[in-house]
Amino acid sequence: MVGDHLVPIVVDAYQKGFRDFDADYLYAMMRKKAMDLPPAPIPPSAARAGLASYRTLGYLPADRYTESVSSTLEFSYDDWCIAQMARALGKEEDYRLFMQRAGNYRTLFDFETRFMRPRLQDGSWLKSCSAEPEKMEEAGHFYYDCFDPLWVGRRPYRHYTESNAWQYLWFVPHDVSGLVKLFAGQQPFIQKLDTFFTMSPEITGPKYVGVVGTIGQYVHGNQPSHHVAYLYNYAGMPWKTQEMVRRVMEELYRTGPGGLCGNEDMGSLSSWYVFSALGFYPVCPGDPLYAIGTPLFERMEVQLDAADPKAVFTVCAEGVSSQNRYIQSARLNGRPLHRPWIRHEDIRAGGKLFFKMGPNPNQAWGMD
Repeated sequence: MVGDHLVPIVVDAYQKGFRDFDADYLYAMMRKKAMDLPPAPIPPSAARAGLASYRTLGYLPADRYTESVSSTLEFSYDDWCIAQMARALGKEEDYRLFMQRAGNYRTLFDFETRFMRPRLQDGSWLKSCSAEPEKMEEAGHFYYDCFDPLWVGRRPYRHYTESNAWQYLWFVPHDVSGLVKLFAGQQPFIQKLDTFFTMSPEITGPKYVGVVGTIGQYVHGNQPSHHVAYLYNYAGMPWKTQEMVRRVMEELYRTGPGGLCGNEDMGSLSSWYVFSALGFYPVCPGDPLYAIGTPLFERMEVQLDAADPKAVFTVCAEGVSSQNRYIQSARLNGRPLHRPWIRHEDIRAGGKLFFKMGPNPNQAWGMD
């Protein structure tokens, strides 16, 4: 979506052992774009749009920048990725700087509404809508004059990229535990997440073509929602992740023409399916961990080296079916696995991930 997402591509590759490139040079370029405005006559948009405000305020003001909420959240994630690269390269001062900026998502969390809410240049919240938003112009910028969490709207007026406040609420992949804390604990977080998946899929305002493939306000047809079904893992209910991931695979994919429910940008829908069918998913690229969901097939193999047919990571799911979607127990290379995630190094090392599946949730599994 928006943001500076060459950064997580580079950092994710580096963190997963792909290092046949000049890491110091790429790090310097990522840092420069995150810190410096380009000199005239290069337009400021060649860097991060709104960088000056982001650095001073910690957010992009809605009365100055289009899609301000989405950009703030995505910049926070990008900064977290830069911090990981900085630490890996021994740049501790930069690590601390960018980790501090990675917490900028908190500047937009409204504790009253429990949404990531547009904020104005003066620090106040954009007012709540009592009627349909009006289009405003100020300092050459166009924006909607009020906040409706179901409103998507059109560029250049909108505050969220191809989404609404419900769909962008969850974009803190680098600090899900921090997001849970903003909700004051796991229970209210789970309640909000449950509502997200069970409420009406209707949006307010003009119809947006990207809002397709819906389960409640979850929109599988566009990228901002793709990680959300896995967030139950972070709040003590991995069985709900298993339930929802299987539902998405069964309801929002099919064989034949039109088998993808929405926007396949960069293979996003296909890659989501492949990962999820294997039984795990990279919630936060840049972090070499995979959240466990629910496997789709009894046996799957990942070929790790084309030159070595024995270099394989195998996933087995005993008894798996549409009904038997819940993990009863798991083993990694013969040892009990109680946590709802695996490391990238577990995959690269080869071996076997084994799941025993059943028709009822094992609410004790995955609590480590």
